[in-house]
Amino acid sequence: MRLESCDVCDPDGKRVQVLDVDGVIALYNTIDKSEHKYINIDQNGYVITNQDYAKYSNSNNYKALSELVKSDINYTIEITDELKYKNEMGNIISIEMGPINVIPNWGKDAFGFDTNETGWLGLTQTPGISVDKYASIDNDVHIIINSSLSEEGKAQTLSHELYGHALLFQRKQPHTHNIIYKI
Repeated sequence: MRLESCDVCDPDGKRVQVLDVDGVIALYNTIDKSEHKYINIDQNGYVITNQDYAKYSNSNNYKALSELVKSDINYTIEITDELKYKNEMGNIISIEMGPINVIPNWGKDAFGFDTNETGWLGLTQTPGISVDKYASIDNDVHIIINSSLSEEGKAQTLSHELYGHALLFQRKQPHTHNIIYKI
């Protein structure tokens, strides 16, 4: 079976939208270069993937992206230094994500990132009001990545947020970090 590149496939599967150029770069950096030809981003930032190719791909990231693209839920990716969220009273609040620090020889952190960068790297905002999260300002899922990260840091954080938290939310599974204390 001959698989076509993305310019001829999945024209209506536009559920993942990248809002800026840094986000496009970060997204492509989460996918193996050999699979870039199976991804297209239209003039409005919507991601289009080859759903036939996704069935044969060995890349979990490509498969996850393809699953999110064909979702009924809208996902947006933004690289920024500002976070807007809805608090438990329903008010829209805007805060800065803060600086990124580099700690030499830090090594891999708890999530496997290995760029030695620390700080508020990113988050996935989901709909619903809760006191323990930065809720989405609308009914969409927003993946926010700190613009102060290195290019590699942005890609690693986007992989964690998009193919981790957002994908778990898509599958209706627990999608937040939970700490379980056993005494």
